[in-house]
Amino acid sequence: MRVALDDFKIDSPAGLHQCLVFTPLGLTYTQVRNVFPERTFDKEMVQMGMYVVLLGLDYLHGLGVVHTGNA
Repeated sequence: MRVALDDFKIDSPAGLHQCLVFTPLGLTYTQVRNVFPERTFDKEMVQMGMYVVLLGLDYLHGLGVVHTGNA
C-alpha cells in the first residue's frame, strides 16, 4: 500500500484539483549506477535517460505546469 506524504490543492480554470505527494517509484540513478561493476553509465544510457527526463518536462510545460523544487 502506498501512503501519501503530503497533499495540496491547485485552483485552475477547470476547477480545484487535489494533488498527492508520494515517494518516488523505482531506483535512483545512483542506485542503478552502483549495479554496474565500474559504477559508470555508458554514453547511450545517459543520452536515453536525459531524453526521457526532457520529454517529461516538455509534456508538463506544454500543459502549463512548472516544476521548481523545494527551495
